[in-house]
Amino acid sequence: MRLLVAVWVVLSLLHVVRHADGIAVMSVDLGSEWMKIAIVSPGVPMEIVLNKESKRKTPATIAFRDGERTIGEDALVVGVRFPQNSYSYLLDLLGKSVDNPLVQLFQKRFPYYKIEAEPERGTVVFRHDSETAYSVEELLGQLLQSARQTAQVSAGQPVKEAVLTVPGFFNQAERRALLQAAELAGLKVLQLINDYTAVALNYGIFRRKDFNETAQYIMFYDMGASSTTATVVSYQIVKTKERGFVETNPQLAVLGVGYDRTLGGLEMQLRLRDYLAKKFNEQGKTKSDVFGSPRALAKLFKEAGRLKNVLSANAEHYAQDPVEERDSMVMEQVEGLLDDVDFKLLVTRDDFEEMCADLFDRIQKPVEQALKTSGLDMNVISQVILVGAGTRVPKVQERLAAAVGLELGKSINTDEAAALGAVYKAADLSTGFKVKKFLTKDAVIFPVQVMFERELENGAGTKQIRRILFGPMNPYPQKKVLTFNKHMNDFSFYVGYGDLDHLPEHEIHKEKRMWSVYETFIRSPKKLVLGVSREIEMSPMTVWKVLQLKLSLKPSKLEVMFERELENGAGTKQIRRILFGPMNPYPQKKVLTFNKHMNDFSFYVGYGDLDHLPEHEIQALSTLNLSRVDLTGVSEALSKHKDAHGVESKGIKAHFSMDESGVLLLSGVELALEKTVSPEEQEAEAEGTLSKIGSTISKLFTSSDEKKDEQKEEKKDEKPEDKASEDTSGKEGQAGGDGAGQEGDGKDSDGKEQKSGDDKPAGEKAEAAEKTAKEGADKADAKNVTKPAEKKPKIVMLKEPINAAEERSGVPPLNDEQFQVSLKKLESLNEFDEQRKRRESALNALESFVFDAQNKLYADEYQAAGTEEELEKIKQSCSEVSDWLYEDGSEADAQAYEDKLSELKQLTRPLFRRVWEHQERPTALKSLAEILEMSSKFLDGAKNGTEIFTTVEIETLEKVIKETKEWKQKMEEDQAQLKLSETPKLTVKSITDKISLLDREVKYLINKAKIWKPKKKDDTKEKDDASSGTKDKNETTTDKKTESEQPVPDSDDDGGERPDPERETPLPAEDVSGGPEETALPEPPEPELPTSTDVPLAADRGGVSSG
Repeated sequence: MRLLVAVWVVLSLLHVVRHADGIAVMSVDLGSEWMKIAIVSPGVPMEIVLNKESKRKTPATIAFRDGERTIGEDALVVGVRFPQNSYSYLLDLLGKSVDNPLVQLFQKRFPYYKIEAEPERGTVVFRHDSETAYSVEELLGQLLQSARQTAQVSAGQPVKEAVLTVPGFFNQAERRALLQAAELAGLKVLQLINDYTAVALNYGIFRRKDFNETAQYIMFYDMGASSTTATVVSYQIVKTKERGFVETNPQLAVLGVGYDRTLGGLEMQLRLRDYLAKKFNEQGKTKSDVFGSPRALAKLFKEAGRLKNVLSANAEHYAQDPVEERDSMVMEQVEGLLDDVDFKLLVTRDDFEEMCADLFDRIQKPVEQALKTSGLDMNVISQVILVGAGTRVPKVQERLAAAVGLELGKSINTDEAAALGAVYKAADLSTGFKVKKFLTKDAVIFPVQVMFERELENGAGTKQIRRILFGPMNPYPQKKVLTFNKHMNDFSFYVGYGDLDHLPEHEIHKEKRMWSVYETFIRSPKKLVLGVSREIEMSPMTVWKVLQLKLSLKPSKLEVMFERELENGAGTKQIRRILFGPMNPYPQKKVLTFNKHMNDFSFYVGYGDLDHLPEHEIQALSTLNLSRVDLTGVSEALSKHKDAHGVESKGIKAHFSMDESGVLLLSGVELALEKTVSPEEQEAEAEGTLSKIGSTISKLFTSSDEKKDEQKEEKKDEKPEDKASEDTSGKEGQAGGDGAGQEGDGKDSDGKEQKSGDDKPAGEKAEAAEKTAKEGADKADAKNVTKPAEKKPKIVMLKEPINAAEERSGVPPLNDEQFQVSLKKLESLNEFDEQRKRRESALNALESFVFDAQNKLYADEYQAAGTEEELEKIKQSCSEVSDWLYEDGSEADAQAYEDKLSELKQLTRPLFRRVWEHQERPTALKSLAEILEMSSKFLDGAKNGTEIFTTVEIETLEKVIKETKEWKQKMEEDQAQLKLSETPKLTVKSITDKISLLDREVKYLINKAKIWKPKKKDDTKEKDDASSGTKDKNETTTDKKTESEQPVPDSDDDGGERPDPERETPLPAEDVSGGPEETALPEPPEPELPTSTDVPLAADRGGVSSG
């Protein structure tokens, strides 16, 4: 048993150690233009990771050129010369179909990209060449993979868990697509956190003491590269119950959000680019149009970004082609913007503000939207904090300050706040760290509702029902449950966006509004035929509704779904239920109950009322329908309990949740039933349960032999026991009756006055006993004041699972097959990068070795240590390899370079080894002489301590010292007779072996002296008298007796075990005064070899360590 416990403890410790190796967590603030990486690892608090250029942020750009993949700054360099091979601003395309307005805007901004539609999903695919295409998920996955590698280099250990920031306005398709990109990168995403929530968390964790029970309201205004967001956040101290205890922690809650997807620094930079291009064409220095040259546009785009930053600090500046500043900008040499023509133009801040005037007019709209959704007034907002690089533009600050009427706060790092807040959340969610609790409650921006049709009570038709899951500005993560309690048969339901009837028809594309509005649309592989439909009231009781006309990808298959007027005029009714309303907090769970469905049915989940959003933001959602859910097996589940006694249906319940990442999930659908359990059934069930428990416990404490013996005894004594029990019970009953009669007659309980009773006949005695028993029972009942409580029927909930098939609408995620294809593509790219790095490393190592070896051959020490033939052969080999590198070897693979390097090392090893021996030998001999001197001094002192050391131990050390001195003298003489070019006899390795031998012997004696204890005088005298007669006779025996009295083993045995040096006790100063001082062999310098593994280092010789 103890062995098992020990093994378990060891395995647990190994698990803890292994877990600690990968305990670091990271965050990635993935933006459209930049990504920032932060880590938390043991001993390292929150910090931003530096990339290979030692910068704190990395361009979110990836490029492919001639089979080589580059990421970050290198990809930007490629993008200037080959813009079609460099991909940036990928986050704007994630989770969108090709016909999305934002994708079309991206294509307009960057016309040199070849964007195609993925055949099955209809999503964006970049056509790189005739054979290669990359999806947005694949490109983002490679960026996240690069971020993970950078974090691992910084942390010095594997990193798998991460928290990623996302724009708060990301819909369900966009969030799922980012999760799949992270999965391709090998990251375990702990949470997708909204970027403004991460910023608010970073702001709050350093100001915990400033918050109290009264809510403080702060607005964060974030203008990034592609979008702008305004967020109203409240901070206050709240009480929560954690692990059964009430705790007081600070909490931030997102109350209102306003955003503009297309307002940001990118749009300003693009307008500057187009302005510069127009001015260049107006100069007329070349007949070519700069808008027709992708390379020229890429140059101007980069120059426009620099201009935007400079004009934020200066009133005017010269815009010039990067040629004139290529050294300061670290760019490749470019002779001219277009056709070898340089470009130079004076641009003022007024020019910049004039071309972006309409953009500045949109600055206050996110603020107004955030206040509207939060239900607060600007008067309660205490601060407006600036976030994002776009807020550095002076005009932005001027317009924003005028809109809010407050001084703008600049108390946080606008670039790194989101990454640091996200990594704090990662540490909180990770099991390897314990942080101070800071609760976060995010909010749903897009409300979610459920729509379904219900059968009318007269059975004449159905009606359509909608349920809102998440309303606009509902907080998340959040879970909701949708209950279907009136379906008795199989059915389906749909998940989608909510109603948009508040928008004018000319402002929104009706084909995007699937089941949330009544429409007709025909989708074919080549085109989209638009159809506008509306409700036409035919009569007060009759409504004609065209719901959906859908043409599949195969033109031969036409599927039509619609509702027709019913003869009895009953019609149908559409029902909606809100799951998550606007600004509902999440994570949260909700249950939706359908209590009138008896058969299979369907329902739809989609976005709800979006009145709080502007028109162009609704168009960016593509579709308002999220999913359709088909429920089957409803009638079968109901029929199972149809005839069951006391069972009542409570409807069909659909369980929804909005998790921490803001992703809507349908966790399950079930039929809920209530069963009434009678008291008799409860007792029977309890007895059955107790009997099972009792038998189980008895089996645990009964051995197999005892069980066999008990079974034998039961079989042998079965009949007699039954009879005895019956007889005994009868006698006890009579005795009880007698006793009761005596008590009723007032007699003493010892029966002293029972004599008169014995004279009565037997019949009279029986009647008296029965009468007395009845009287005693009546008295007992009277004494019992409390009556036993009557058991009531018990209500038990039963659940019957319902089959739910969910079909997501809009942009579908990667299926398993597509995911594996993308994963293999990334693995292939990673393998290619590894081979490229291996080749570059091998080439550098070979070139360095050849250059170093050629230089060494002309040094005096190498000339003296080598023969003419040997030196000539090495020179010739190095010259051949050098020529090969610049001719046929320029395209060789890594293995060829490694083989050449191995051949050169084998050829030069004897020469380099001799030179190293000659250089290191004096230092080693000096160390040996020093330890010989100190060992001799220790030996002289040890001879005086005869009570501590035995004669054999003293003689052994003396012998080692003598032999070492003789060996040193002889080997030095032999080595002096050899030439430097001959193989040395006195090697550094042999010297270090001698040093180790002396070190071992002296250390053993020192350790023995440390644990030696002096003997008492009386005991010593008596033992000396007793052993005086036999001392001369057997000296070895005396030594062994002395050793038995000491806790140190004797050294007579050559294989004897040395005492453990860790078990030490302090020794009085006078006992070790003659011992040698601790000496360590000086560390010789590294030999000047290309690699340290070619020859043994001086460190391998060992040294005298402390006792």
